[in-house]
Amino acid sequence: MGQKINPKGFRLVTNQKCYSNFYSNKFVYPTIINEDFLIRSKIQNLFNEHLILSSIEINRTQKIKNNSEFTNIRINLLYPRKKQADNFIFSYFNNLIKTNENKSLLFSKYRFKYKRKKLLKSRLQKYTLFILKRSIKKIIDILKVNKNKNYSINIELIKNNFENSALISRYISGEIKKRIKVRRIIKIILKRIFSLGKFSDVLGLKIQISGRLNGIEMARKEWKRVGRLPLHTLKAIIDYSQEFVNTTYGIIGIKVWLFKKLI
Repeated sequence: MGQKINPKGFRLVTNQKCYSNFYSNKFVYPTIINEDFLIRSKIQNLFNEHLILSSIEINRTQKIKNNSEFTNIRINLLYPRKKQADNFIFSYFNNLIKTNENKSLLFSKYRFKYKRKKLLKSRLQKYTLFILKRSIKKIIDILKVNKNKNYSINIELIKNNFENSALISRYISGEIKKRIKVRRIIKIILKRIFSLGKFSDVLGLKIQISGRLNGIEMARKEWKRVGRLPLHTLKAIIDYSQEFVNTTYGIIGIKVWLFKKLI
């Protein structure tokens, strides 16, 4: 049974939470789901190859007196490396010049000249966060049809990408696109996670990759498990994610299970 059920759905009441939290009337329910889908799809389009997105959490609270709704959007993002941030800023300013958009705000606030320069990591992080918030606010302005709705954005950065199942699965998909062998990818991930020892929060890990691996005609599965993975115990916090990669020789499925701790 533990292998047939989604670990997150199995633990929703005990220790897992939904990515969108709200309570509403049955007549308003479908409109909220459509709005959530629009927010997620438009934010995901912003994050191109330069930045890696982990998850988007949407929390809605409603005040009875004013009958106004507050929506808090929390974006979990991988800490941008220097090269990634530089490429993201470079592509953003390129698009501004193509669309002939007014970019005086950016230049006056940060005094950033449109040229690649050797900047510090902290400065590059500030530029990326500012550009992201600016572009997300544009999406929110489109969604503000009703006056009673208020939106707020929080961006949280994850420093270690090997302690989050979604980031691990995206890392594997990126390596598969580069045509690196599957067994080598799994070995690299296991080495990076369990080399830290006491400093890592991961107690167990399982990776499963299925499809036409390495371009071979017959489809097969490659999987590896290290450490504990108690799927039946509800007290165990298991971070699960799945990803699909479109390659020239077919679709490849990736599944990652991370066991972190017991409550």
